[in-house]
Amino acid sequence: YIRWEKVSHLERGQIYVEGNLTEFNTMTKLKGSQVVYFGDHLFADLREPSRISGWRTAVIIEELEHEVRTQNTRLYRETLKQILTLEEALRKLDLKCDKERAEVQNVAHEIQEELARTRQLSKQIFNPYFGSVFRTHTNATIFAYMLQRYADIYTSKLENFDLYPLDFVHHAEREFLSHERSVRYEMVRALGQDRTPPDQQTIQLK
Repeated sequence: YIRWEKVSHLERGQIYVEGNLTEFNTMTKLKGSQVVYFGDHLFADLREPSRISGWRTAVIIEELEHEVRTQNTRLYRETLKQILTLEEALRKLDLKCDKERAEVQNVAHEIQEELARTRQLSKQIFNPYFGSVFRTHTNATIFAYMLQRYADIYTSKLENFDLYPLDFVHHAEREFLSHERSVRYEMVRALGQDRTPPDQQTIQLK
């Protein structure tokens, strides 16, 4: 049965609704990383627990399944490979000493036009209106940026955690900054393996 009365303490095995951060912290005496808070709305659920109480946060993002399926399609992989090839060609062309020559400028213009068309195609593969939820061309979307800021881990559904043992520790991978590109390439070669994470729908951020 349901009891609608004020809660002064929490009992194991019970489900509670409403409440607030202050009351929860007072009743449990739990602080910071002792709490893992799950939510399905990044701003309404997770921002305040992460920012104010320092809780570990996990967000459920249903759209992640579509993103993972799409990025693993042959069409997207080939499109991405073409984008990276064009971007690299443009960078090399910009380094040429004679880039003021008309023919060099013409080639650069053609590459830029083809790059714009291919980038647009890569967006349409995810969604014909706004592209990927997590990425816009070379940059993360605002949503992805806020996800990195306020979520410790995210997944498409809670059941994905059943794939891991209870004592499993999700370790975050090192993120390399733009000026660390040469370091990243050297470390990948030294390890003799690609650091690209496998196909998965549970991602550790911190």
